[in-house]
Amino acid sequence: RILSRLQRNKQFDTRFIIRQKYRAGLQNSEDRLRTTLEYYHNQLESDLNVCVRGGGNFSARFYETLAMGRIPLFCDTDSPLPEIDGNWDDHIVRFTQMDIPVLPDLIMQWLQGKDMQDVFRRNHRLWEEQLSLQGFWIREIKRLLGDI
Repeated sequence: RILSRLQRNKQFDTRFIIRQKYRAGLQNSEDRLRTTLEYYHNQLESDLNVCVRGGGNFSARFYETLAMGRIPLFCDTDSPLPEIDGNWDDHIVRFTQMDIPVLPDLIMQWLQGKDMQDVFRRNHRLWEEQLSLQGFWIREIKRLLGDI
């Protein structure tokens, strides 16, 4: 429903890769490499990426999108987000299933007045400094040392 709603809206140039099977039903290492490169190239070429939970109550695409310096369209299904320095709503477009009918309007409101390149830089920095493995541990060590 999310993808359909965005595809029908003429304000967005959607580049969704729709697959019938996970990773296009890959059969060998060449397929794995090809689909991985397609996936990351598509993310990098997109300003906004739809991030919906998978089998668990989280979305790997959410973190990949931040790492790529792009903007997650985060479908909130009571998914816990890690604590960060700052406000998540400065980095992501958060919506619920109830918001899908007006999602294009929510996105346009969120984008209003923002410098996209600045958001891209801030999102990558957020991932690098607070969410990547190295950034997380450096932040935690500094926090612990500050508590001592």
